[in-house]
Order: sequence, then structure tokens, then C-alpha cells
Amino acid sequence: SEAIREMSEMAAKIDDMFEQTIRVIEHDDPASVERVLLGEKMIDGMHQEYRERHVKRLVQGKCHPLSALVFVDFINNVEKVGDHLTNIVEAAKRGFIFDGKESGASVRGA
Repeated sequence: SEAIREMSEMAAKIDDMFEQTIRVIEHDDPASVERVLLGEKMIDGMHQEYRERHVKRLVQGKCHPLSALVFVDFINNVEKVGDHLTNIVEAAKRGFIFDGKESGASVRGA
């Protein structure tokens, strides 16, 4: 179904963002930073577009209301994961230093 395809597309983008986040942490890779930041914008756009499409499917009776709840919950959570990965990459760019203080957390070898 269209909803399954949309969920799969979002999951694939999050998988890529996760892999790129690991590359940022382990290798301080600027290209991976950019891929994560671009991925976040893409996830935000997908979230909005897919939610609107799903409302139309629901109104047209193409999906069950319970399925709609699962779909919306999934895309909301995937979007949040994208936000978290972006926050991790932003922190890594700063060397995990917050307000002039190191976080105290060791990332390498964890």
C-alpha cells in the first residue's frame, strides 16, 4: 500500500541518518554532518507531506481509522528520531562541549 511505501521511505532515510551520525562521531566526517542535516530537512518534509496524504486517504475511506493512528504515530516518532540524530551531530560538531564545559560523556569506545 501507499502508506507502507511511505513508512519504508522514512525508515530508510532514518537508517541512513543513523549511519551518518555514527560516521560523524567516529571519524569527524564533515560530509556526513551535511548528509544528516539534509536528511533532517527531508524527514521533516516527508512527515508533513505523508501526514497530509494519509488524512486524504482516511477521508476517502481508503484506510481504517486504527491503521491511520498507527501510521501517524510511526511518522511522528520517526520525525523525532531525526531531530535527535540532528542534535547528536550538532553536539559532535562542538566536540560535545556544552556552555563551555565538556559533557563528561565518553563517546569513543562506548
